[in-house]
Amino acid sequence: MDNRKIDMPLRITFRLIPLIAMRKIPNVWNRVTVMRVGTEGFRFSHNEHLEVGSLIDLKIDFPGIGYTTHCIGEIDRTEQFQQSSLFSITVKIREMERQDKEFMETIVEEMVLFSESISIIKQVTSFETHIRL
Repeated sequence: MDNRKIDMPLRITFRLIPLIAMRKIPNVWNRVTVMRVGTEGFRFSHNEHLEVGSLIDLKIDFPGIGYTTHCIGEIDRTEQFQQSSLFSITVKIREMERQDKEFMETIVEEMVLFSESISIIKQVTSFETHIRL
């Protein structure tokens, strides 16, 4: 499946994975809301700069469904918003269980189709309103 993307609010919890040689696993989990979700990764805002290439341990919550996935991601891009202390963080999924990957692909695909359907309904409604005038 291609990397379809959709603006969909999801809550994720993550922690940085330090180098194995340091033998430290941080207990500090950060909770953020994802801005954009794709089948291969996602983007969120965070108040700290995260180094490109850093690995992170992720828990992705799907509210209303009661489903949480675990995966390993890699920081792909970090950009600071202008006039802000926030950073836009892009994460690429590196490791994820097959069934979780299939679940995520299904959810993203369904949300893309739903979004496209809403767009078509709005266009038809706008057209019908224009014709009545």
